[in-house]
Amino acid sequence: MADKEISELTAADPLDGDELLHVVQGGNSRRTTVGALQPEIIQADVRQTVNTGPVDSDGRADFLAAGTGLEVVTTGLTTTPLNLTMGDGFGPRGKRDLSFEVDSNLSWGPLPDDTDAIYLFLEWDGSTLSTGRRLRAPTYSLARPSSAPGQYWYPTDHRSRGEQWNGSEWVPVLRVYVGECATSGGSVASVTSYAYQGKAFIVHNSSVSANARVNISHNIGADNNLMVWFNRDADGFLGKRFLNTIGYASRPENPRGSHVVTNKNHSRLYTGESEAYRTTGSPENVNLSTIPAPIFFDVKRTF
Repeated sequence: MADKEISELTAADPLDGDELLHVVQGGNSRRTTVGALQPEIIQADVRQTVNTGPVDSDGRADFLAAGTGLEVVTTGLTTTPLNLTMGDGFGPRGKRDLSFEVDSNLSWGPLPDDTDAIYLFLEWDGSTLSTGRRLRAPTYSLARPSSAPGQYWYPTDHRSRGEQWNGSEWVPVLRVYVGECATSGGSVASVTSYAYQGKAFIVHNSSVSANARVNISHNIGADNNLMVWFNRDADGFLGKRFLNTIGYASRPENPRGSHVVTNKNHSRLYTGESEAYRTTGSPENVNLSTIPAPIFFDVKRTF
């Protein structure tokens, strides 16, 4: 073996991460493994997301905050590390997702001033996990969007690996968007941490009348989401409504039936004039005077 060039050696079988490597550390020879030099490769339940990290008093994701001036920083990671996964397509063993744990605080900045939406991400270049931002919202879809410089696209089918338009072609990129912010007057005006695992469960603790609107912030970070809302009526029956995603301007505000309009971070429930409830054994429409509290909203990403 010592008499052969590396190019003369037999190609290795697919690596499982346990193979030993020789490294020099502090002038001394040491051993490590292939897996130690790369992020962990797993088969994630939810691909392309931040999985867990610091939360607020309601248990929702809360790891981004305004820093000094035009800067966004992470908070609390030294106590509660941020865990995230990036979809990297498929390999011989099935789904291939890169898993990272971040336990030191990060920053994004300086950011452009007087900007309504700046999208914040973490990116892996094969050796370093770094922060970045874009003014174009990421696209999650089956087909590639229109080519625009810096546009990020994540295919929601079996390909499951992100790409970016570099001005002449779509190139692979390992990136996960973690939140967004707005800036104004030389400082950060608002910051949103995207929901963990692409889902949010929200409790609305007020009753809602007919022809009313209920606004919630789910912070999924993608337009591809579906909502289920439900509550208990006076007899204890758990009423449940499954409502598909439509854009904010796609429906009149108060049709007879209830529906939801939604975008990547917010949803609005229109109660309408009537609602179907189960009474003595069969569904029937009744005049709706109020939806009693609490109302539960269950929002999930569709990919």
